[in-house]
Amino acid sequence: MKVSLKGILSIPIIIVLLPPVLVYWLVIVVRNKLFDWGILKSEPTPVPSVGIGNLCHGGAGKTPLAMHVIGLLGREHTVGLVSRGYGRSIKENIHFVGRMAASVAGDEPAMMARRFPKLQVALAAKRREGVAILMDEPTPPQYIVFDDVFQHRWVRPTVSVLVTSYDNLFSSDKMTPFGNLREPRRGYRRADLIVVSKCPSSLTEEQREEVLRAIGPRPHQKVFFSSIVYGYPMAVYGHDKLYHADVMLVVTGISNPAPLIEALKERGEVEHLAFPDHHTFTKADLRYIAKYYDDMAGLHKAIITTEKDAMRLDAALAKEILGKLPVYYIPIEVAFHDGDAFDRELLRRLNA
Repeated sequence: MKVSLKGILSIPIIIVLLPPVLVYWLVIVVRNKLFDWGILKSEPTPVPSVGIGNLCHGGAGKTPLAMHVIGLLGREHTVGLVSRGYGRSIKENIHFVGRMAASVAGDEPAMMARRFPKLQVALAAKRREGVAILMDEPTPPQYIVFDDVFQHRWVRPTVSVLVTSYDNLFSSDKMTPFGNLREPRRGYRRADLIVVSKCPSSLTEEQREEVLRAIGPRPHQKVFFSSIVYGYPMAVYGHDKLYHADVMLVVTGISNPAPLIEALKERGEVEHLAFPDHHTFTKADLRYIAKYYDDMAGLHKAIITTEKDAMRLDAALAKEILGKLPVYYIPIEVAFHDGDAFDRELLRRLNA
């Protein structure tokens, strides 16, 4: 019988990890039960609200969906965003409208505020405090969007939307550290709507049915399927439009860059520098990126990044080192496979 050395070495690691893992699991399960039983109280929001979240630690696609929802609600109403502002340097609660540096606001709130100039943003580790900040303004928003709230149960959004990635459904995942879930899979039952993100554009009816069987939606839940659409490159530092690039140096600091890489490979040759999610680019990082670009062969080459990473590359230090290079970001949108069915259902539940 062949015995794997890797398997033998993993046994002591599991033994060491087991006690803290069991404590973590117990805390998560007991906490959720206390909310379910009403011992811990979830407060409803004073205006209609949409909570967007996931069960995994990242990469599900909740930020593009949050931008879609903000754009939908913002057509005729004022909208507020409540976010933790992950990665920001200032930990105090903040309220702002308009542009804000990613170092101050976090890359995702900064990106959404730039996309939607009238968006009211409240940054607070405690979502209740974020709601209070928005409602204390002279003209509070008519709707509130939470960009990551599924595990923050002290507030109860009017409509809770769970996002799960087509290529990594929560139903086939496990809890940390044996998988990528923050809480047990049965937590999905708290959602009102489920969005399966990052689906192939050619999704068949058979594939849809397979996903529905895997998820097992409850009677009160509706499931929607969506894909990511990548837009035309936009200049980070004010360069001319990018009409063509033979070679693209793709710089990412997101949890799952694979879909973007695959999409860009259809446009030309790709070389990829991957950094951790929400990475703060240091001087050494930026110099390395610049040198890597200079050493690349090709008559028409460019540096490509994500819209979220562009927020962090817009800092003064990055401009100093990369400002003369052709750096572009790729904007993204969510495209639903059933047209405006998601929009109509969301608005119906918000205004019921």
